[in-house]
Amino acid sequence: MWTTFLVALKANLRNRQALFWMIVFPIVLATMFNGFFGGLSEGYELKPIPMAVVEDSRWQQADGARTFVDALSGETASSSESLDGTAYADINQQLLTITAADTVRKAEQLLADGTVRGYLAADGNGRLAIT
Repeated sequence: MWTTFLVALKANLRNRQALFWMIVFPIVLATMFNGFFGGLSEGYELKPIPMAVVEDSRWQQADGARTFVDALSGETASSSESLDGTAYADINQQLLTITAADTVRKAEQLLADGTVRGYLAADGNGRLAIT
C-alpha cells in the first residue's frame, strides 16, 4: 500500500491540479471543519442560573416546592445518580444556584442588584411563579 501511494505521489507531482486536490485541498478542508466544529461542545455546557427563592408562609404550604427546587439545584442524592444506581460524578446536574429570600421585596432587591437573574415565589394556590 505504501508503494502504491509513493507511485501515485510521484505521478501526481508532475500535474499541479492533481497536486492541489491531493495535498492542499484535504488540509484546507480539515482546517475549515476544525474551525467550524471545534468549539461545538462549549455550546452544550449547562451553567447554573442564580435564582432567589421567596421562602415565606405560602412557600411552606406549597406541596413539593422544596423538592422541586432542590432537584433543580442539584442538592438531592437522586439527581447525581442514574436510573440503575451508578453515580456520574463528572456530569454537572445543577441547573439553579439558589439564594433564599424572606420576602418578595428582598427577592426583587436581589434581582435589581444583579445578584440573581430571577426569583421563584409561591402564590396563594401553591403554584410556583418565576419572575
